[in-house]
Amino acid sequence: MDQARTLLARQSKDVEFQDVFYTVKERTNFWVMLGSGSLLNAISGFRRDGVTGCIKMKRDNACYITQDDHHQTLLTVEELMNLSCDLKLKQRHRKAEVLTEILENLNLNHRRNVTAEKLSGGERKRLSIALELVDNPNIFFLDEPTSGLDEVTAAQCIRLLRGMAREGRTIVCTIHQPSATIYNCFDSIYVLAKGHCVYQGSPRATIPFLRLAQLDCPRNYSPSDYIIELVDAEDGHLVPALSELTENGKLIYVASPGGHR
Repeated sequence: MDQARTLLARQSKDVEFQDVFYTVKERTNFWVMLGSGSLLNAISGFRRDGVTGCIKMKRDNACYITQDDHHQTLLTVEELMNLSCDLKLKQRHRKAEVLTEILENLNLNHRRNVTAEKLSGGERKRLSIALELVDNPNIFFLDEPTSGLDEVTAAQCIRLLRGMAREGRTIVCTIHQPSATIYNCFDSIYVLAKGHCVYQGSPRATIPFLRLAQLDCPRNYSPSDYIIELVDAEDGHLVPALSELTENGKLIYVASPGGHR
């Protein structure tokens, strides 16, 4: 396992966004056009239609994993991995070594002779990650990696991504209605509402942050569900107040004395 960590670990990279904004034309339903996936597409450079600006990032340092899996259903895990190695790996003599180590790290080695159509949802998601790990990028962008997965499998997926982050990678992903368990797996949360940052910081600092606005999260609520419910109200009256507390994203709240930095 130590050898695998040496092989797969990467130097971490900072991902920074400056002056990000979106202009909505008159009589345009922007909520239809611009969801979290569209935002991730834009800031990762995956799709540039209708987007202006400069992305200063080497494309070979990053990869993008879409919400939907597009594996060839009749190919086995090993065949798909071999194809990825042939396309991406410069050192062909290490192909078998890299392939096996990635599959072992992602708990797919015992499924290497199984076709993609027979994999479970969690296994397909891990296969998507495995295919990108071949050339070992520094930065992973993932669009709703837990979509379609049950609670247990979703938690396993997020813990896998957390482990990859601990090995030196930068992991950026959108996520839909995370449970409290999954929410707390992240190092940092960024919540957008109506074009404003209403929270940025540690998941565990969310409830103390809301208390600053005289908002108490009910015990039977996940912090993520509660803050989304607050800012999703039709009148959006809480958005300006929460955005002001974060100085529109300039303050990062942490679960420690002082509360923010």
